Amino acid sequence: MGSGFHVPRPRVAALTVDQLDRRMSLRYAQPNAFSGFFDIDGDKFIATISADLMILEETDELSFGIGGNPRVRYVRDLDLDEDLPFQPFRSAFSRIYGFEDTFNSYRVKLDRVYKPGEIVRLKLSYNSPKLVRKLDEGFWRVERAGFLPFYEIIGDPAFMTFVMRTKDAYDHVAFGTERRREKRDGYLYTEWGAEHSVLFPTMNVGQFFPVETTEVDGIKILGYATKSAVITDLASPTKGMRQEVEKARSAMEGYQRMYALDYPFDNLKIVSVPKQFYAQAPTTILYMDEIFLQPKGLLGTALRIDSRTLSGTTAHEAGHQWWGGLVSNVNYLHYWFVEGFAELGSALYLESVDPGKMKVSLEGWRQDVFLSDHLCSLMDDWRQGGGVPAPPLRYTKGPYVFLMLGEHFGYDKLTEYMREIMKLHGGDLITTTDLQRIAERVFGVELDFYWKQWIRENGIPVVGYNLSRPREEGGKWVVDYKLTQRIERNGQVDAGRYFKMVVPMRVEKADGGYQTLKVWIDGPEKSGRLELPFRPKATPEIDPDLRMLFKRERL
Repeated sequence: MGSGFHVPRPRVAALTVDQLDRRMSLRYAQPNAFSGFFDIDGDKFIATISADLMILEETDELSFGIGGNPRVRYVRDLDLDEDLPFQPFRSAFSRIYGFEDTFNSYRVKLDRVYKPGEIVRLKLSYNSPKLVRKLDEGFWRVERAGFLPFYEIIGDPAFMTFVMRTKDAYDHVAFGTERRREKRDGYLYTEWGAEHSVLFPTMNVGQFFPVETTEVDGIKILGYATKSAVITDLASPTKGMRQEVEKARSAMEGYQRMYALDYPFDNLKIVSVPKQFYAQAPTTILYMDEIFLQPKGLLGTALRIDSRTLSGTTAHEAGHQWWGGLVSNVNYLHYWFVEGFAELGSALYLESVDPGKMKVSLEGWRQDVFLSDHLCSLMDDWRQGGGVPAPPLRYTKGPYVFLMLGEHFGYDKLTEYMREIMKLHGGDLITTTDLQRIAERVFGVELDFYWKQWIRENGIPVVGYNLSRPREEGGKWVVDYKLTQRIERNGQVDAGRYFKMVVPMRVEKADGGYQTLKVWIDGPEKSGRLELPFRPKATPEIDPDLRMLFKRERL
């Protein structure tokens, strides 16, 4: 995070949208591979890292960041077999986001000017004990931001292999696959590897209850309940971990059916973490606050955790093994779709096992989106931090935007769309434009308008409506309608701007069945007539299932 930033920035003028999508990370190098050794103790985090870096922009120097106020011992060019000069500098990125006290930036001078596509192989050694957070006597976690120089915690393709060393009183759980473990001279050594991009790479050191295990098609699911003083005093967490393992198993089976694709890795590890109050999913790990191991009644009543969070957290994080683990984003501007698809997949899966959950998700997303001031687009969402008075749009507007593709063009096509992304880009880092091009092939329509209004730009539509009572006319039943729309941002009308979208109208038949008719609107007003081959029971309803993300008002 912050690594690779450089001044002056690369020129981005006169580039296509596709090119801009890939260039906007403004980095001079991208890692292809890492190997490392991490010596972790209560008062030290000594790292020795080797990195293969692909040059993206012509340069004779690179910048990198390390968290925790480190002491960098050396930076060595492995091909030249000599040390390179480096010096700290004040990063604008760190200043803007308040990282200056916890995140240090450095520039290293290369031996010559390197061209795009060339490889630089560097070795670094540093000590940064503040990277290790001792969350409990029995659990330490290495801070995800900053323990790997040149690495962005969102969207890097690097192959990784690394060794962890701690006192042998502790166990290790890290991203990727455990390849080897050995106890020697009072220390535990474990070796890990990950062949895919890793969002939020995390290393955990702790003391755990006996591991809860299950399998799906030979894939092991392992549950590590931390021996936390706080949670163990409340209740034994092993039963709660057993339930989490079972929920992950069910979600894994559901996603394999949904995406017509096997789970992409050889294991999934669930780890309870003390005092975090959130969940996250690096490749092959699902870690969540230990409060989720408590009985559902306690979480819902005493702790007031809403039903959407209770039912959806495990499913959402398990979904990140596909969205984020298998298919990931090029840079921060495209991180929104990783969360959007994970949240949508979670809602679709939960609806399949517990009908009615989709409406719970829609109501929650909708409420949170409408709390936003709509000055922020989905692609700019990551920049806003706490500046937006609502949960991040990637978790709310993101899934809605993808779901509405189904409402516009068919839900079977939406499923095909998600599967096609997996098929074409498994193991890849992709952009918002890549997603659009695939959607256009699957849905068979040009979607510049859709991507522009819902993803790249901001604002929310307000649809006004007036529907007449059904009446019989010429042997048919007819309903006259009038629709209006305006776009609002921060409570103000964005004059002259309109969305192109469908307005679903659901008609109840006399026999109790329903038919949904869809009217397109792309301007300030539209009037027309619905002609029905049956007698409607009542006046049609506007989008009663909440499948479209617009505010509504009766004219």
